[in-house]
Amino acid sequence: MKYPDGVSLIICTYNGAKRLPDTIGYVNRQIVDADIPWELLIIDNASTDGSSDIAMQTCSSEVPHKVILEPEKGLIHARHRGIQEATFEYISFIDDDNWIDPNWIRNIYTIFKTHPKAGMCGGISTGAFSTQPPEWFKAFQGSYAIGRQGDKTGDITEKPGQLWGAGLSFRKSAFETLVESGFNSILTGRKGDKLLAGEDTELTFAFRLAGWRLWYSEDLTLQHFIPPERFKWEYVRKMYKGFGYSHAIFEIYKFILFNRRLCLLSYILKIYFGFLPFFIWKMLHLKKSYEGNKMELLYHFHLSKLLKALELLPQVIRMYKQIESFRDNYLKAAH
Repeated sequence: MKYPDGVSLIICTYNGAKRLPDTIGYVNRQIVDADIPWELLIIDNASTDGSSDIAMQTCSSEVPHKVILEPEKGLIHARHRGIQEATFEYISFIDDDNWIDPNWIRNIYTIFKTHPKAGMCGGISTGAFSTQPPEWFKAFQGSYAIGRQGDKTGDITEKPGQLWGAGLSFRKSAFETLVESGFNSILTGRKGDKLLAGEDTELTFAFRLAGWRLWYSEDLTLQHFIPPERFKWEYVRKMYKGFGYSHAIFEIYKFILFNRRLCLLSYILKIYFGFLPFFIWKMLHLKKSYEGNKMELLYHFHLSKLLKALELLPQVIRMYKQIESFRDNYLKAAH
């Protein structure tokens, strides 16, 4: 189905009453040309803190907006509801702690109109803090979706080959064709306060398999607010464990992206040998202090990836065939 050209900006929130006023404030200050249709959709994912009321009170009357309740917990359910409710072709997701540049809507619209082969786009995010982050933070800021997603404005499909969820924008019609072709996200993202992630990156792999290009623009800028509690080293460790879980799935996608036939032995050995150097390091540093140490995070990442891969082993071939099937169905539908 074809949708009218325009931008549907979607904010999914779970208990975001304290974060939403600042985030919506930046949306209210958007500078949008009169000939660019757009809307703001706020998806309240079963919040218990009055998020919907705060959102309604904060949205400007000059911004076309709706607040929608999604009762099923889980970021993926909130995002799917947002896509379903969106009026326009260009979907742009921002988190409830993302403060977008005043030209965000105009730049999203221009990128997709100017680059018809771009199925997804993303930009630069900088950190915003209420307290000074620890010294080690800068080395790991990419894990918080802070930084540049490319070296310069342009196509990043081959390298780095993915986009993060903060500010992720894509074509609604392409997403719907993926779903109609059999795409069903294996990863589900955050659910309440659980630190699981990766469904946004999985979607970038799905778009690439369908033949779409990924675009990075230095004109797309936002600030990502990081509260002090996320500076705890234990929080970072949990994030990396979640990343490892996701990457066990991404390995299956990569076999197909790079036209390699998957066999269980090659899948598990690749992940095992990736884990082995960090296991050896861990055995040599059992009694050391780890805060700020990248090797410790990589140990937890690769351990989580290996454990998830072992858990998935009976299903890996089925998953591979399922991904391959939706890719083939999509390409047939597109032609």
